[in-house]
Amino acid sequence: MIGQEDEDDGESILAAVASFTSMRRILDAVQTDLTVLRTVESIIYPCLLHSLTADGLDSIEEGIDCITLILYHGYGKPEGAQVAGAQTGISEAMWKLYPQLLYVCAGADGDQDGGFGFEYVTPIVIALKNYIAQDPVGMLAVQEG
Repeated sequence: MIGQEDEDDGESILAAVASFTSMRRILDAVQTDLTVLRTVESIIYPCLLHSLTADGLDSIEEGIDCITLILYHGYGKPEGAQVAGAQTGISEAMWKLYPQLLYVCAGADGDQDGGFGFEYVTPIVIALKNYIAQDPVGMLAVQEG
């Protein structure tokens, strides 16, 4: 017999995944309008950050996927993209997600077993490659914290 708490947890997980599916669809729809894409980035940033925590582990894959899409389309400046007031380099908010991506895999200093989400190393590496490709100068300027 399933308890009420288990049912609530299951519903919460489904709602989180559905929310990220909606975010992904929005990102896909606005990928060529960089102004709108960056606005959406700032709106969904708290969800992206939460997905990279132990509490948000149920939606981590979707969160990493959204991060990768934002980096690729928002800062790669694909052909035909419209942008007003072009920004060079990845936003400060997106750079704040970078150390958390590393923490998911590697953990903190002294963690023998690494992070809590080592099984997500493949999608994380894709996101990290986008950080490097889209803003190599910013990548070299990343500091602790």
